[in-house]
Amino acid sequence: MQKRKVGIITFSDGRDFVHEETLEMNKKFEHRLVKALESTGEVEVVRASDIVNKPSKAKKAGKEMMKAEVEMTIFNYSIWCWPHLSVMASLYAPGPYLT
Repeated sequence: MQKRKVGIITFSDGRDFVHEETLEMNKKFEHRLVKALESTGEVEVVRASDIVNKPSKAKKAGKEMMKAEVEMTIFNYSIWCWPHLSVMASLYAPGPYLT
């Protein structure tokens, strides 16, 4: 059976001090999500290289998903984040999107 390729982009607050304070928490939530998906045996997970807190990282993450040719992208929000970051990532990352 061929696994479905699913991308994950984790988003954070755009304020640097909040992003830094919550970075480890965001990484832990992302790790839990990856483990749950991989435990099904049906999914190959592609993670964005950075937790997104800036427009440049949103664009980069979306392009990473496009390059990896994922079939769908999960937008992972562990905390509140700036809505424009999701929009910017969606310009590049393949849909459909789950949030």
